[in-house]
Amino acid sequence: MPIRPTGRRRRPARAVLVLVLALGVTLVPGVAHGAPVEGGASWATAVPLPVTSLDASFTATNENVPDSAESGEWANVAWYSWTPAEDVQVHIRALSIAPSGWDNTLEVWVGGTQVARNDDTSDYDAALAVELEAGRTYVIGLGSYTRGETGTASLHLATRLPSAPTDLVATAGDESATLTWSPPPGGGGVTQYLVLCTAPGIGESVCASTEEPHPATSTTIGNLENGASHAFRVVAVNAFGPSDTSAPVTVVPVAPTTTTVTADPAELVVGETFDVRVDVTTARGPAAGTVDVTVGDTSYPALTLVDGTALLEGVVAPGGTTTVTARYAGTAAVGASTGSLDVTAARRAHTITLGALPADLTYGDEPVAVTATSSLGLPLTYTAAGACVVDGTTVRTVSAGTCSLTASHPGDGDTEPASRTVTAEVARRGDVVTLELPALRVGDQVRAVATSQHGLPVTLTATGSCTVVDGLLSVTAVGDCVVTASTAGDSDTLPATATATITATAAPTAAPTPTTGPTAGAAAATPDLAVTGMSLPGAAAAVAGWLVLGAALVLVARRRTARV
Repeated sequence: MPIRPTGRRRRPARAVLVLVLALGVTLVPGVAHGAPVEGGASWATAVPLPVTSLDASFTATNENVPDSAESGEWANVAWYSWTPAEDVQVHIRALSIAPSGWDNTLEVWVGGTQVARNDDTSDYDAALAVELEAGRTYVIGLGSYTRGETGTASLHLATRLPSAPTDLVATAGDESATLTWSPPPGGGGVTQYLVLCTAPGIGESVCASTEEPHPATSTTIGNLENGASHAFRVVAVNAFGPSDTSAPVTVVPVAPTTTTVTADPAELVVGETFDVRVDVTTARGPAAGTVDVTVGDTSYPALTLVDGTALLEGVVAPGGTTTVTARYAGTAAVGASTGSLDVTAARRAHTITLGALPADLTYGDEPVAVTATSSLGLPLTYTAAGACVVDGTTVRTVSAGTCSLTASHPGDGDTEPASRTVTAEVARRGDVVTLELPALRVGDQVRAVATSQHGLPVTLTATGSCTVVDGLLSVTAVGDCVVTASTAGDSDTLPATATATITATAAPTAAPTPTTGPTAGAAAATPDLAVTGMSLPGAAAAVAGWLVLGAALVLVARRRTARV
């Protein structure tokens, strides 16, 4: 049973077989992946290595191994087992993950015999190489140099040279190239990548390497000639040596440019002119050559750059937003670039002048011509509301009330909308009442004929020798009959009145008409003669004669009755 250390002690000599690269590089493993795999707390509970070959990596931990574990030389050792199918030499490297700088240790045992151990190979990380025999079960212990110290580490295993890196890509920069690649698909434990460069007129040589604890799979190569073609290859290195080279890639470094577009003045109105300024620069100063400019749909090709600047003057601003774009094509050593700017021009304003409507406008008047003009000479549209309508360029009243007339322009891409409104009060129209009366005599009942010019209801009243009831005119006496016809008016029409006076005469008196004698029929033919051609004494004698005759007839009738 080995003696367990109780604290820090002088580190043992590195007697284990550690493979040193012929290139003299520091052994630095690749990156392990996946969650930490806990090892067993003793040889008997060792966990099989969670890999399918000894050219792989995984994350191991001894965080759950107690201090009291008695197996192994170091403290808190977590154990993993492996039984090789054939004799093989394997290189094992532990790289601390957490805590950073954890002082990890490695040891290998078989059948109760320790065959290899290591404390430090690079800083506090351990590494060792060991020959494994086919069919024998080996236990690999990850521990700590100090009792109670635990952590996680990536374990990298390798038995052969790595295969070549893949997917090498080069991206051009300013006198530089950025390279990225993928790790080798075969052969584990990569400790370093070497970058081989070929410049124009210079043979291939190592120009860069990645040697950090986790060898990076990307790097940037500087001090390259812009505009010249450069070739690159990458080699992977592990404890057994370098791999074959990757497939080569070529790149031509260029100086990037920046194209900036500005407009002067920055605030515009439609129709105004502005200047376009284009500046093309590199990290080292102004660019040379020409630049192509477009303003909306108009092209201005091959404007010459003077000290990196091209100027386009007197561009007329259209309405709305216009995009100004400048394209710099670049050269073999200077990259292309594009800049753009949106120039917004406010729409122009205009005013409308509209003549006033007549102040004495009356419903029913003849149409009135209207005139309006735009300060920009734009066509105008007329609309009306209220008591009037527009027919073309004339206003026609349709009622009494307020007439609103508007002249307007809706606006367009270059012009703001504008309008102008005038109003006028339309007076109510006049009305004419017509009244017709026939000749009147006492006792007549007739209907007077009264009409309104605009068809309004007409009301009749009468004074003097006649009355009106329900529109029927009745003559009650001889004399003047005064008849009035009137309308009350409405919202559009004024009230109106018509008056007529006619003298009512007496009704004619009719004489008795003889039924026999030579004068029969004569009186009936001229009844008015009895009213207008007989004196008053004669009339009295006639009445007396008729009374005598009537009395005689009554007497004769009584006598006849008595006889009977």
